[in-house]
Amino acid sequence: MTPEQAARLADRIAQKSWTHPNGCQQWAGALSQSGGRGVFYPVLWVAGRVHRVARLVLILEGRKAFPPLPGEGLGAYLARATGYYAGREAAHTCDNARCVDGAHLTWKSHQANIAEQVERRRGARLSRLARGARRGKAAA
Repeated sequence: MTPEQAARLADRIAQKSWTHPNGCQQWAGALSQSGGRGVFYPVLWVAGRVHRVARLVLILEGRKAFPPLPGEGLGAYLARATGYYAGREAAHTCDNARCVDGAHLTWKSHQANIAEQVERRRGARLSRLARGARRGKAAA
């Protein structure tokens, strides 16, 4: 990925987001539902494939830690970077799934991300459990 390709990708992301009063860069582009859980994440078509924008932001910011190979195209770099970051999720420290602000994103394991979700009492499953408890139904 050349610096020009990285700059164009960063510009595309910036053009599809706006600054929310809470300080998040709120995504205004396409969304994809995650596993039927009622949570929608920002997505962007890049190099012939749909990518989650939060991962793209972290990959773009991490180019110094995981540099592109000389002459490597955008698609090849993203495929290699996706493999490199396999097993890690783009976690939102702001608890806003539509935020694409690199300052609000960090790499975490799935286990660490879920533990934080439980600690902060957020997430679709926790909401369903809370609704069931309020209705007098057993939590499953």
